[in-house]
Amino acid sequence: DRREKLVGYFVPISHHYLSNVSKLKKHLHKPAKVFRWFFVIVTGVALFSYFIVRTAWKYVLTEAEMIEIVTGIQRSNELPNDFKDVLIKVYPNILSSGSSTYLLMDILGQRVNAPCPCRESLRMHFVNFTDRTRWLAGFYQISAIWELESRLSQRQCLNFYSEHISFKDGSKGLWEGAVSIYGRKLSELAEEEQLEVILTMKNPSLYEKQRRPDLFEKEMKSSE
Repeated sequence: DRREKLVGYFVPISHHYLSNVSKLKKHLHKPAKVFRWFFVIVTGVALFSYFIVRTAWKYVLTEAEMIEIVTGIQRSNELPNDFKDVLIKVYPNILSSGSSTYLLMDILGQRVNAPCPCRESLRMHFVNFTDRTRWLAGFYQISAIWELESRLSQRQCLNFYSEHISFKDGSKGLWEGAVSIYGRKLSELAEEEQLEVILTMKNPSLYEKQRRPDLFEKEMKSSE
């Protein structure tokens, strides 16, 4: 009799407990299902958007044109190692950071005071983005830069950029610039002279030693 009473007491409790657990599972299942669908949709949109951005450059450039740009950059002369060492002292991340890093820093309002070699190299090819709206022009440009970075290293782009940057006196590239400024080859310059060339390369109009000696010296000291 006592056992029957105990069973009669606990069985309803267990049924009530199991019933509540079942209801709780149903309530928890709904948010989990919603979250799974939300995750699937967000992931799908992100992947689709990434695919669109990665292939959007094809609307402004043909594959043949992209190959021509890549080949031209690959043919550029290698910078002297000692000059690259000085350049990395001034711009520590110039060979390791891609355009995505610069874009992210721009979005966060922290502008990077250094050139992105592949971005600058593409700009030097004067690809026509201007016949589109400003937003679309930027969108296609980002896509083209990403495609360029998938085929080339920042070091290769830096070689091309260094060969084609223009100086105030009309000389083109660091090699001509070194001869024009110092009368010697780029590889023959002392470290301080290399710094001066890098500073002039940074902004040929702003950091002109003859016209703005104070600004030039100030920037030189901050770069050392």
